[in-house]
Amino acid sequence: MKSKVLLAWVILLAMPLGGWLLHRRVERCCDAVDAWLTAAQEADDPGDPTAIYQANALWQDNQHLLTTLVTHEEVDTVTLALTRAMANFNTGSSEEYYAAICEIRAALRIVRDFDQPTLRSIF
Repeated sequence: MKSKVLLAWVILLAMPLGGWLLHRRVERCCDAVDAWLTAAQEADDPGDPTAIYQANALWQDNQHLLTTLVTHEEVDTVTLALTRAMANFNTGSSEEYYAAICEIRAALRIVRDFDQPTLRSIF
């Protein structure tokens, strides 16, 4: 009997902790991508694509995790905006490139804050 009660308590404590840890992982990913986007906006040499390509690579590497925790629509919005920014960079359209970066950053904020774990959302 005591082992069942202990198991129930472990499960009850593990659920919010797991939700919080996964949410922190999403936050860290979004923050890292945002840091690369900031570097892309503030680059001394706007002809250097390193920052936008690094942001895209980081997003792609974490996309499988993100789609399990956040709706596909929100993740796809960031993915499409990243693709659009890289295409605008390659075509030399700097206004559209910087507009796409702003769009990515706005979409990232939505993904980052999409579902704050609370006791109510867990139970």
